[in-house]
Amino acid sequence: MSYTFRVVFDGVCAYVPDRPFFSVKSVAAPLRSVAVNRDDITSGSVKSFVVLLPDLRRPGKPRVPRSALRFPDFRDPHFPLLTFRLGDLREGSTRRVDLVARDISRSDEDGILFLRREQIRFHLNSENSSAFSFANSIPCDPYGLPDLGSKDELESIWWLPDLSQIVEGNDRATTVRPEFLPSYKGPFPDGLIARVECEGGRLRTYDFNRNIDGAPLAWRFAKPDAESHCNGTWNRALSNSVALEFFDVRDEVHIELKRLANEVETEEIVLAPGPGASKQVLEIHISNREPDLLFQEEGFSRSALPDMDFQAFYELLSLAKLNEVPALPIPNPARQSFFRHP
Repeated sequence: MSYTFRVVFDGVCAYVPDRPFFSVKSVAAPLRSVAVNRDDITSGSVKSFVVLLPDLRRPGKPRVPRSALRFPDFRDPHFPLLTFRLGDLREGSTRRVDLVARDISRSDEDGILFLRREQIRFHLNSENSSAFSFANSIPCDPYGLPDLGSKDELESIWWLPDLSQIVEGNDRATTVRPEFLPSYKGPFPDGLIARVECEGGRLRTYDFNRNIDGAPLAWRFAKPDAESHCNGTWNRALSNSVALEFFDVRDEVHIELKRLANEVETEEIVLAPGPGASKQVLEIHISNREPDLLFQEEGFSRSALPDMDFQAFYELLSLAKLNEVPALPIPNPARQSFFRHP
């Protein structure tokens, strides 16, 4: 019996491919809603990507001007977790389960691991375990909302926020620091709580930021000192939850967790669909979320983008200097402005 292994990422994560997912040759003016020439857009030949989870376990003070924004004084802490169905756990696992949780609406239980400065890799035998691909459809309206009737648009990675299109004229803000990448041979960097290395599988959009009615929501990126009616905005739907899928898996999945602290400690969990599984999908979740959003699987609050926490991308992960961070664009939802009205 074969099955699909799915890894769902959500929360405050940065997705860093070895080259851009999409190369937009005809767009020279970021932050503007311009017409895109679909014939002049190419998909990059991406071989691998890495998911970076910044360490936000303690509350932080956002580095944004106090005069124009209505943000709280402190950013809520986030919990980096790996969650799986406890019935899928197999013998051979050497990593202990930190917490067991049960939703009262379900009969099965979840096993939860607290991530702790770890490097994560997947080892499995599947048809695409050594070949990485992604859903590369270009939507008909690339600067708007997806067509809800189009599977290609709903799965397209186009909806991931692309810093090179959002940040104007600052290459340092769109480049990840080299010590965060797997190629770096030094110690595990401060400011990072987990790094997931992916050299196979198919990446696709799993869910969108949605409004209270459940429809995808268009977001705008603007500089913090801008007013709500400014012209320098970039309107697009965003996905903050993506899935990496491996098809036709026939054996167990081994998830290696290598802790790179004072001593290198390598553990693993071994998973396979448990008996009586309702569908042949083995699914795990890797998330970096605020406490009140950890176990909410439905509804608007789960898919809401942590807008203030987007600053963590700049402050912790990019080459941008700290004095540049307050001037870099942040997302605010269209029709739900975080800017003060005049």
